Amino acid sequence: MNRCQPGDVNARLDILGVDSNQVSGCVKAAMAKGLISLTGRKSDLDQLIIEGEYDDHKYEVYLKNLLYQPDYGGNEYEEGTRDSPVICTCCQDDTEEYDYKHHCYVTRICQGNPTFDSGKFHNHCKDCSGFGQCIGDCRNAHCPKCGCHWFTGFSGMRCTNCGGDSDDTDYSDDDFW
Repeated sequence: MNRCQPGDVNARLDILGVDSNQVSGCVKAAMAKGLISLTGRKSDLDQLIIEGEYDDHKYEVYLKNLLYQPDYGGNEYEEGTRDSPVICTCCQDDTEEYDYKHHCYVTRICQGNPTFDSGKFHNHCKDCSGFGQCIGDCRNAHCPKCGCHWFTGFSGMRCTNCGGDSDDTDYSDDDFW
């Protein structure tokens, strides 16, 4: 598959009538790396990205299902994945109200290894260059000071590389001690 520049990815999505500004960074990163073929034809959207079983449900996930998937699964994984557009094939046609636990995320698309996830380990960093990269656990963060990723937890632990904080933008030694 062919790599392409971020501008080309956005242009090809726009040609397809897809709002490139709203498309998942993880999906766009995979397109830029050539992991997902994007020629500008409508049939591109019908590419099967992943199929299989996850949490006792069956999934067939196509590119069109992932375009607007959030890049962060967040903390909702314990109550169900309301924000994920990926729904199991056995529940998607259910006319009655269904449980959001039949939804899931597809993560690591940008690494060429798409996998199903509850959202806890679906975290695509948009602060990284290009369209970003997957960094795993929803409690990991990008340090604006050094550019590294670290486990910040929910209590906001400081960067293990430089001592910076994901919320800090201006640093001094006094801020750390």
